[in-house]
Amino acid sequence: MHTSHPVHLPQRVTQGMMIMLLLSLTILTTACGGDPQTQQQASQNKTKLDALIQHAQQIGVPASVLNPIVKKELQLSSTSAPFTLFNDQPDTDYYKNQANQYASLLGQTQSLITTTTNQFQLQAGNDMQVFQQALDRRTKQHIGDLQPFTAQFNNDQLLNTSAKYPRDYALISQQAQKAIQALGLMGQSYTHLTDFKNTIT
Repeated sequence: MHTSHPVHLPQRVTQGMMIMLLLSLTILTTACGGDPQTQQQASQNKTKLDALIQHAQQIGVPASVLNPIVKKELQLSSTSAPFTLFNDQPDTDYYKNQANQYASLLGQTQSLITTTTNQFQLQAGNDMQVFQQALDRRTKQHIGDLQPFTAQFNNDQLLNTSAKYPRDYALISQQAQKAIQALGLMGQSYTHLTDFKNTIT
C-alpha cells in the first residue's frame, strides 16, 4: 500500500517565491496613485481655495455670491481617483484635472472678492452723496438739531476713506441709509407743520 508524503520545497525556492511576491506587490503599489507632484499640486490648490473662501466670508462677501463656488468645490472634492493596475496615467490625469479646476475656482473667487468690493464701495459712495444732499436741505430749512447728523456724516466720511472690505462699505451704507430716512421724516414733519401754519394763517 502506497502512502503519500508531503512535498517539501527547498528553502531556497521558497525564499525566491517570497521575494517575487514582494516585488510584485511593490510594483502594484507604486504603479498606482499617479504622479506625486501632480497629486500634491491638487492638494495645495484645494487648501488655497479653502483659505480664500474663508477670507471672503470674513470680509463680508455675501453667502449668496459665494455659494456657487462652494458648491463646485464640494462636488470636486467628493470625487476620487480611478483604480488602475500597472498604469498610473489615469490617476495622474485625474489629479492634474483636479489641480486645474481648483486653480480655476481660485481665480473665480478672487474675481468675486474684487467685484463685490467695488460694488459695495460704489453703493457706499452713492449713499453718502444722498446723505449729504439730505443734510444740506435740512440745514437750509433750519430744522431741529442737526448736529448729530453732521457728526455722523463726518464720521462716515472718515470710515469711507479707510474702508477696504465689503463689510466696511456695507456698514457705511447702512448708517447713511438710516440717516437719510430720519432726515426724510424730519422733512415731511416740517412740510406738514408749514402747511398747518399756512392753513391757520
